[in-house]
Amino acid sequence: MEKLQSDRQAAAVNQLRDSIERPFSGAWAGAADGDVVLTVFTDYACTFCRASVPDIDRLLREDRKLKVVFRELPILSRESEAAARLALVAARRGQYMPMHRALFESGNPDSAARLSAAEALAVPADNGMLNDRAITRELEANLRIARELGFDGTPSWVVGNKLLTGAVGYDQLRAA
Repeated sequence: MEKLQSDRQAAAVNQLRDSIERPFSGAWAGAADGDVVLTVFTDYACTFCRASVPDIDRLLREDRKLKVVFRELPILSRESEAAARLALVAARRGQYMPMHRALFESGNPDSAARLSAAEALAVPADNGMLNDRAITRELEANLRIARELGFDGTPSWVVGNKLLTGAVGYDQLRAA
């Protein structure tokens, strides 16, 4: 059964690989041409996602050939979606990682935290930019991909043909 499950996961990943590994403009970190791509589906209201940030940072420090692609998956609250939209606006301005960290460091992606992060990073947070059609399409695509891969929460991870769910920790991510 495990082999069958693994084969089905690999087939799903292979079918969606380009969509999984091609980041939204600027929503990635590490090596542009990484020999390994780690994709993480994340939500700013998720405490397990917040707990995974140091693991991602450590992996990036230790492996200069790693590329991490971030897929915003705001499924926990309206605040999550607003934060995801702000992160994608920041991504377009080359400020994804600073915004990503600021939103998680706030502990809660409420309007005060979003406004503070936007001001600190000089990222515009007007409704026109936040509700840009390309950002809406990205969020919809991420939800569709997550469903097709069978993800039902965050963080969820794709490395090669492996699917991982939850705050699996540095060791398991490194092994994958």
